Amino acid sequence: MVAALFFVVVELLLQFLALAQAQAVTIKSHGGMRLGHSLLAMEYRKEGGG
Repeated sequence: MVAALFFVVVELLLQFLALAQAQAVTIKSHGGMRLGHSLLAMEYRKEGGG
């Protein structure tokens, strides 16, 4: 129960950090944004989200 809650909190934190990083990179280059998005999608698939 506690472990599941902890996992959810960590997952939300990781997604928030990935989002912030993607936005920061977008200002620099679109290629970096694509890379960040593909990495995020890869993580999402790894967790079994689709």
